[in-house]
Amino acid sequence: MRKQYPVVGVCLASALFLALQARAQETQPAEAIQQKAPVADVAQQSALPESMTSGDVMQMDAITVTATRQEQKILNVPQTINVITRQTMDDHNVNNVEEMLRHTPGVHVNRQVSVANSAFGDLGSISMRGVGGNRILTVVDGDRILESAGVQGDVGNRMFVDTQMLKSAEISRGPASTLWGADAMGGMVSYQTIDPDDLLKGREFGGKASLGWDGLNYGKSEHGSMAFQFNDTTQALLGYTHRTYEETRLRRARDRNCGREGFPCDKLPPSHTEVDNVLAKLVYRPNQDHQFKLTGEFFEADTNSHIPFMSATGAALNGYDHRNQDQKRWRFALEHKWDVNANWLDNLKWRISYSEQEREVRRDRNYFTDPTDYMALYGPMMGAMIGRMMGLSYPYVKPGDHINTRRDTDYEQNFWQADIQLTSSFDWADTSHKLTYGFQGDLTETKYSVEETDYTAGTFKKGSQLSNRMNPLFPNADTTRADLYIQDEIKLFGDRLTVTPGIRRAHYSVDPKGGSGFQDVTGYEARKISENKWLPQIGAIFKFDDTYSTYARYAKGFKMPTAQQLFMSFEGDTMSLIPNPDLKPETVDTYEVGFRGKYDKGWFSVGAFYSDYDDFIAQRQQSPTTISYDNLDQMRIYGVEASGEWQFARNWSLNGSVDWQYAKYEDENGNKTPWNVPPLTAVVGLKWKMPEYNITSELFGTFARAVRRVDKDSEGKDNFKPGGYAVFDGYVNWQMTKNLKLTASVTNILNKRYFDYTAGDWSVDNKTNPANPLELYTAPGRTFVVSLQATF
Repeated sequence: MRKQYPVVGVCLASALFLALQARAQETQPAEAIQQKAPVADVAQQSALPESMTSGDVMQMDAITVTATRQEQKILNVPQTINVITRQTMDDHNVNNVEEMLRHTPGVHVNRQVSVANSAFGDLGSISMRGVGGNRILTVVDGDRILESAGVQGDVGNRMFVDTQMLKSAEISRGPASTLWGADAMGGMVSYQTIDPDDLLKGREFGGKASLGWDGLNYGKSEHGSMAFQFNDTTQALLGYTHRTYEETRLRRARDRNCGREGFPCDKLPPSHTEVDNVLAKLVYRPNQDHQFKLTGEFFEADTNSHIPFMSATGAALNGYDHRNQDQKRWRFALEHKWDVNANWLDNLKWRISYSEQEREVRRDRNYFTDPTDYMALYGPMMGAMIGRMMGLSYPYVKPGDHINTRRDTDYEQNFWQADIQLTSSFDWADTSHKLTYGFQGDLTETKYSVEETDYTAGTFKKGSQLSNRMNPLFPNADTTRADLYIQDEIKLFGDRLTVTPGIRRAHYSVDPKGGSGFQDVTGYEARKISENKWLPQIGAIFKFDDTYSTYARYAKGFKMPTAQQLFMSFEGDTMSLIPNPDLKPETVDTYEVGFRGKYDKGWFSVGAFYSDYDDFIAQRQQSPTTISYDNLDQMRIYGVEASGEWQFARNWSLNGSVDWQYAKYEDENGNKTPWNVPPLTAVVGLKWKMPEYNITSELFGTFARAVRRVDKDSEGKDNFKPGGYAVFDGYVNWQMTKNLKLTASVTNILNKRYFDYTAGDWSVDNKTNPANPLELYTAPGRTFVVSLQATF
């Protein structure tokens, strides 16, 4: 029942708001009201190649709204930005974030494949320029996404968004902390959901519906959304997506006979996921200077996974293992845009929102335990010790007992957010200025708990309960951010030079609140941690002429440790995690330079970056039996990024992008270790239009070099080095009628067997680990996807 509350709330709030505005309109003359045209539509009417329509806007004309907090073409921003539009998502049959970023080298989504840590085959988080996870700020319409917290054999993820509801996705590489806050350290991912104008297009009613099937995981999707123009001032939108899918099929993986029984080593655990996403918006424009928007959204992804009987030497599991993961996100937001047009103030935007997000995992597991077998094999003392190490022997377990274990893990974050942005323009001497300044703050309430209960074999009844353990590995905590920022866009020399300095005063605190059953570790007691930082940045673009330009940028990034990194502790049989409340915040200084060209029918951009991290946080072994989060002394990442597009004939265009990165970190003893980053990768795309048949086709080739630098395993040997590869993808779009479109695609056309670069973190000696065999890092083979979309 709980999942219905956000939907009901959205409907009630929208109905109340609409009723009030309809009542107000009865007393207002219709001719006195004018609807303001969306800026995005104006931007799309900018100069296009003669043979292209507005639906074929080249990337050079794509608009970013997050890079400078003002609407800008991406080639006018002094950093690397990727904008993925709704049209691109439709044309490429995008069903998840990994598919959305498939042809964006240097930006990667890892897939969690370990049976021990995650039986759901989840997508993890987005990484770019060598860092990912919570170092990448991820927002939906400006609202934060739940932080990742993977603890006690359970790996978290940040995939709380469905791509069908998106209007665009903006990928900002490099620190965005000056304008967006402390967590935008390695970059920022900003998802923008669809608005009523995107469906109405000047009409009183508009909508779309789609059906899709994805052979990657036998996924099925149904989507419908509609928008209404009630009168001259009021619009509404309602959208719903339903999606189901199973585990990813790794068709090119091989079963290396790693010893698992029940399912082979080239398969992910059987699973089934059901996704529901509801979006509602109400837009009110009383006149051309004001716009109010009320947004409500609910997202839920419910996954069930069942691991069949698995038994092998060294395996952590035996018996059955059933897991359920329920991810929920709902939010309400109210925002107001006001074109003030005063002498000192151009416009004002404010936004307030509240969001609850939760990840619940239940695990029911059966142990087939018989410690006497170990005693017979290894002797009484050694057998008992091995039994305890395998988790098969407890003080209350008698030889021959079977044990059922139930573990409930609940990780929740509630976000209260406020954002006020002002814009002021003025001229001084021979320069023009546009000031963007304001306040951004939020309160994040983090709650975490683990309850684990053991029962006798075959039952989950209270009467058979053997033990009940509360294991809050880190305390509940309140995280507070309260920041002031200002940026000045300065144009000089007849607008040929644009310099954009900015600075942010960031306040950040983490206040532990304890929790039921939480206990401090002596000597490492949890305490409130606060930090204040100045976060500067400056960027510049110089236009040599109307074609060529160069840019440079410096930006500082900053990130406080999370409550998990500061206060988490865990006592294991062979290794214990101790908290570290003395962790320092992470900082990074990033430098970028680049050169660009823009032509009538094409563009290119090439740039280089260098990022110097201090106090980078990672887990480190402190002794043979203890580990903790610690600050590494230095981390350095640098690389080259290039992209371009060229319409070389009336119905033909070519695009491409290249990414190369190099990374290493250094400890306090001067020891330098490679950091696993993507190898040299290039993507080339060829697009061909056949107007007489209303068909557009695209062919992409992805070419990656072999991984050459990897870390060493515990024995000092190099980890696995994935080889190079070339993979080809094809897409065909057929506009069957004015309102009906069919899209079909084939990825990995040649069915190439290759490994993701993240397999470079895996020891060669552990290729046949039953819980996490190397073959699970194999990329999917040939995959077919098809969708049918109707607009009305």
